[in-house]
Amino acid sequence: NIENMARASSEAAEQGPILRMFWSQDSKRLYTSTDWGNQGKHSTQWSVVDGRLKKIREFNGCSLTDESRDGQSILGMNWGELLIASAETAVVQHSQPISSGPLLSVRFDRDDDTLLLASRNDRELRILSRQTFEPQQVYEVKKSLSAVAFVIGRQRWATGDASGEIRLWSPSASRDAIFDSQVDVDCVAKFIGDETKVLLGSHEMTHLWNPTTKQTEPFHDAKNLKATSLDGSVLVNIESAVSSNDSLKATLQIWRSASSEPRLIKLPYVLYEQCLALSASGRWLATRGDGRLIDLFDLNSASDKPLHQLDAMCFSFCFSPDEKIIVGGVQGGEVRCFDVESGMRLPNYADWQSFWAWGLSSAFSPDGRCVASGNESGAINVWDRESSTLVSSLSGGQGEVLCLAFFPDNRRLVSGGTGDIRIWDYQAGQELISMSSPGIQVEQLSVSVGGDAVLAVTTKGQARVWIVE
Repeated sequence: NIENMARASSEAAEQGPILRMFWSQDSKRLYTSTDWGNQGKHSTQWSVVDGRLKKIREFNGCSLTDESRDGQSILGMNWGELLIASAETAVVQHSQPISSGPLLSVRFDRDDDTLLLASRNDRELRILSRQTFEPQQVYEVKKSLSAVAFVIGRQRWATGDASGEIRLWSPSASRDAIFDSQVDVDCVAKFIGDETKVLLGSHEMTHLWNPTTKQTEPFHDAKNLKATSLDGSVLVNIESAVSSNDSLKATLQIWRSASSEPRLIKLPYVLYEQCLALSASGRWLATRGDGRLIDLFDLNSASDKPLHQLDAMCFSFCFSPDEKIIVGGVQGGEVRCFDVESGMRLPNYADWQSFWAWGLSSAFSPDGRCVASGNESGAINVWDRESSTLVSSLSGGQGEVLCLAFFPDNRRLVSGGTGDIRIWDYQAGQELISMSSPGIQVEQLSVSVGGDAVLAVTTKGQARVWIVE
């Protein structure tokens, strides 16, 4: 039997080197594809009976890649062209140019109604309609692919590139649901309430965006929104930044849902970077100017003066869910902590063992037990709040970590910045999913209350949502 199969394969090899081969679903047929150099590709369907090969039919001008689950159709490709042919007659049923460069692989998905495709030059993984070849979902890849492996059913994919990097993808866990809000997002975009709705701040007003229906509607007249409470009942925006005595000063507007007029807080400076944070209920407000300490305001008080000044020159800071602690990263990787009520400094979390790196982002887990901080070297450390011990250290070479957000399951964490958006199991210290950034730099991340959606906002004002199943 081995001799017969070897002899039959040798006959096929005379037509060119065999580059691809696969079995039919019932293992009774074998498909082989050869490369004829300047004459194009050539494929053959063989029957296999009692260990013997017999040529059934030929498919000219294509390289075959997969057979449908029902055994009726064959997938093939010729450079950037995709085609489906009849397995019984070899007649092409549908063909269409898909890419200007070579296709790497195309497979039938489990239901036979969709196709899994990888293209080299386009740097994309695609899920296509079998009937029209129209893309249903697209996953961007940073580098040109050289190899791909699909698990049918979309449980996991793997890609490799010429640099030797191997990346794992979980399409079943992360479904790309990109919607253009058609709003020039200005700094703030955040999930609010129990539904998957997003509050979008712009230069003109504040909008409410529903990614599911793709509808955007006016929410509030507040312009240049900078922060919002967890339920959206308290909004903070910058009214103006004016020059006075050769110095710039900003005025904050504090809007409450029960009031038609905003409360004004005049700052003797303009905000440095994104140095403004609002607590979950909207009671506490923290701001900082360039070269200044953190000003902490109690918005339940009638005073427009800061209640405390906190000794920390942070790029960003955040409140704990119970609003008792505020933390922020400073130079040297130090994470400084303060008691909100008293303004007293609390014991710091340990440094990054990287004395030069600035802490750029911080976040609390929803249960308040863990604190995460990211820095400019791409490292993320997660600390236990009570014991100040290190829970995990995460690093994937993803560039500066400018934003962090925890999932409501208190186990997953999403990070973003100048690299990819990554979802981590921080308790296990493992990366779960990597998603291509929708722009040059991600400045904000938000996770829906149900934990089924992740929102990213870029410096270009793009708002993009991933549905995480």
